[in-house]
Amino acid sequence: MSKRHAAAVREPLKSSSKPRTVETQVSFRTRRLETTLMGALVAFTFWACAVLTPGDLIVWMIAVYAGAIAAWCRFRPALQEWTMFLRATLLMAGAFVLQTSGDGADAGGPYFVWPLMIVAMYSLMLSDRWITLLWSVAALEFVAARVFDHASSWQLTLMQAGALMFFAYAGREFGHSIRHMDRESEQLRKDPNSRLYNEMGFFDHGAQLFDECRGRKRPFTLVLLNSADLREVSDLAGKKAANHLFKQLVDRIESATAGEGLAARTDSVEFALALPGVTGVRAAQLLQQHLGNPPKVEVVLKGSRVTVMLDSLIAEATPDVPTLEDMYDRMRAKLMRRAGEVVSRPAEAQSTLQGMLESDSVLPHHARPTMPMVYPQGS
Repeated sequence: MSKRHAAAVREPLKSSSKPRTVETQVSFRTRRLETTLMGALVAFTFWACAVLTPGDLIVWMIAVYAGAIAAWCRFRPALQEWTMFLRATLLMAGAFVLQTSGDGADAGGPYFVWPLMIVAMYSLMLSDRWITLLWSVAALEFVAARVFDHASSWQLTLMQAGALMFFAYAGREFGHSIRHMDRESEQLRKDPNSRLYNEMGFFDHGAQLFDECRGRKRPFTLVLLNSADLREVSDLAGKKAANHLFKQLVDRIESATAGEGLAARTDSVEFALALPGVTGVRAAQLLQQHLGNPPKVEVVLKGSRVTVMLDSLIAEATPDVPTLEDMYDRMRAKLMRRAGEVVSRPAEAQSTLQGMLESDSVLPHHARPTMPMVYPQGS
């Protein structure tokens, strides 16, 4: 993989708006950590229901409620921290119901572990400004639960308040160290001129998604987008038009990969979309929905419309493809041949995917991109 990690020479093509910094985004590893921790919380809740209150309908409903939030985490990973804070708040509301309703209602009982786990989990993942808000919500839930429950002794209440503060503080301090290392790692894997991953990030994180799909026998689709004409827009229509087109393209790519997907700028005018759990047919539909058919981006400036067509290729991984890098290399070779560029490839046995890429794709695509055209609006 060393050749993938070499710094790529980029063209001076940037988004017209300042990219969001890594600190304001949720990293790939943190998104996956939230899903894992949520799964642990849900598993504990169902286990506690079965052991402590097997006949309590309210407790089972809260367990299902937590499961729904876990599914939200799984299929819509948080891209911004406010999403994680919202989930933590919803879970805290469930903790309040769990402690004050049902047959086993007891604010000082075993279900106090719920708010404890929520605070510890999200103090580990959130930044300080969101942690402060989370702690405020936790304090409100703690006080409200004790107001509704008069059975707890003041000694037990003080002990649990101390436990809540200790786990909150420990989670935040441990999270500081994790986030610092994660932030430095993400900066190396982010494209400096967009919000997307670079080639290094794509092959590091995308390989994990690819291997997981392979292990769970889920579909995995890779989409490549390329347009050499993007390099010429600045000379043809000005830097402002080029930046507007680039920003629009990045926004639409992000929309197409919302959820489990991963998007990267693998070259100055090449973009890769890894779509776990998505079939090739569904990926073609997503591409058409967000970029049109054929794929393109366009902008209107001073009465003129600038349109850039995008060459695209979509392929769903087959069992004989060993790695994401191998799949990417084969697809990129196909795109380069379509664009008329000579690509050297090692001699190797033909595979199902390789055979598909040697011939015309069964999924819809258009011919090589045309030069961007500038013409009066309405013509």
